[in-house]
Amino acid sequence: MANIEQVVEVIESRAIGAKGLQVGASTSLRNELGLDSLRLVDIMISLEERFDITFDESDLNPSGLQNVGDLLLLINKSLEGA
Repeated sequence: MANIEQVVEVIESRAIGAKGLQVGASTSLRNELGLDSLRLVDIMISLEERFDITFDESDLNPSGLQNVGDLLLLINKSLEGA
């Protein structure tokens, strides 16, 4: 299972808006981190590589990915299915 620190590490390496923020599970991907759709895709690809998973296309609905905790849930769901 993935933990929040691992997810935050990937986000901080790819998201300019994460610099200097206290990023946690409730941190908004768009409002607080300033992620647009292209940057979010970049982070999703990095997460897939980091955890050696492939997200199911049906889980990649942007409205279901509001905060860092949503990403963690998606990663763990993918890990359980692997």
